[in-house]
Amino acid sequence: MVIFSILFNFVRSFYFSNDVIPVKIIKYNQNYFLFGIVNNNSFVMKLNPFKTNVWNRVIHNVSISDAFIRNDTIFILSYFPFFSIVKITTNGDFLSSITYDTYDNTNYNVFSDIFGNIYISTFSHIMKLDRKLKLQWIKEYSLIDICNGTGDFFLLCRYNFSHLAILKINLDGEVLKAKSYGLYSTTNPIKIIRRNDKLYIFSQYVDISTRYYIFISAIDTSLNSVFWSKVYKPRDNVDLYVSDVKEVGSNFIVLGSHFNDIFYFSIDTLGNLIFSKKSNNPSLEKHPKISENTIYYYNHDSLSVFDINIVDGSSCLNDMDFIIDVYNVVPRPLLGISINYTNKAWEMVNYQISGNSFLTSENTYCKVSIDETINKPIFNSITYNIAGRNCTYKSSGIYILKTGRGYKKVIKRR
Repeated sequence: MVIFSILFNFVRSFYFSNDVIPVKIIKYNQNYFLFGIVNNNSFVMKLNPFKTNVWNRVIHNVSISDAFIRNDTIFILSYFPFFSIVKITTNGDFLSSITYDTYDNTNYNVFSDIFGNIYISTFSHIMKLDRKLKLQWIKEYSLIDICNGTGDFFLLCRYNFSHLAILKINLDGEVLKAKSYGLYSTTNPIKIIRRNDKLYIFSQYVDISTRYYIFISAIDTSLNSVFWSKVYKPRDNVDLYVSDVKEVGSNFIVLGSHFNDIFYFSIDTLGNLIFSKKSNNPSLEKHPKISENTIYYYNHDSLSVFDINIVDGSSCLNDMDFIIDVYNVVPRPLLGISINYTNKAWEMVNYQISGNSFLTSENTYCKVSIDETINKPIFNSITYNIAGRNCTYKSSGIYILKTGRGYKKVIKRR
C-alpha cells in the first residue's frame, strides 16, 4: 500500500445578509485585509495569518475603489458620491477623512507612490496628492480614458473609444511620449506591468462574435517594438470578464469570471500558458482578486478566500482544468499620437464619513475527491466540513487529519 500525503489550505467563507462586491485584498505583516462594498458603503475585514476573522469595519457613505496600507495605516479611496480619502488603523480604529468634489465619479486607483506623493488614475484624469494627502493637481487628457499606470509613470489607456494607448508622463503629469496600438477591434485596457525593459499589456477585446476575450502583449519601454502578442479564448467560446491581474512570482496571474464560475490562469513572460483553472460551481461566483497566492472572491451569498499553488494552480477550492486556446496575433503597429492635457478644477467639501464594527458568520470547507484509476490524485467536487475536527471519507480512501503543522489530506491507494 502506498500513502500520498499532501499539505493543503481551505476555503474560508464570510456570510453577509446583503450582496457584496469584493474590491481588493492586501497581505500586510502576515495578516490579510479584505476590502469591498455593501449597500453602497465600504467595508474592511482583517484576517489573521490563519485567515480567521479579527475585526470588521463598515465605512458609511462612501464606495471604495482602491486601498493601500502605509506605516500601519489603511488608506481607502472612495469614488462616490465624492472623491474621499479615509484613514483607519490596522487595528480598525477610525482616524480621519478628507473629501474633494472633483466633478468626476469614476474609479480612483493608485499607480505610483514616490517621494511620499501619491499618483492616482481616474478614467481620463491623473491626480497628485502630497505627503499629507492634500490634492495638488488634476490633469485631464484628451482622447483617452480608462487609464491605469505603473510606478514609473507609464500609462495604459483606451484611445478614442477603440484602441489602446501607452503614454509616458513625468512627475508633473506632462506627456513625454504617446503611442497607440492594439487589435483591429474594440480593445479595453486592464493592466500595465513593467518588468526590466518590457511593458506587459493586459486588455480585453470584443471579437467578431461580440464575445469578450483577452489580449496580452509585451512591448519595449521605448514604445517602439512589439515582442509578442496573443489572444486567449476559452474552448467553449463563453465570455471571459477579467477582474484582476497580478505579477506573482516569476509569472503573471489573470483572474475573472466565466459564466457563473471564477477562473484564473498563469502565463510566463513569453505569454505561454502555465496553468488554467476554474471553480465549476452551480452557484454564482465572480469578482476574484489576488494577493500573492491568496484569492478573494464573491461566492453566492458570501465572500470567500482560498490559497492556490502558483506553480500548477492546484487548490482546495477545485482542481478543474479550464481549457483556454492561445493564438499568436499581429496587432496594429505602434503609432505616435498627440495627447493634450489641461488642468482640471476641484474643491474641498465638508462631507460626513463615519465607521462602526459589524459581525459576519463564517465557515471553512474543502472540496476533494480522487480518481483511483490513474496514478495521481485528481481533486474535485466532494465537500468536507473541517471546522476543528478530523474528517474521513472512507469509500474513496481520503482522510483529512489535523496535525501540529496544520491539516493534511491523506490518500490511501492499494
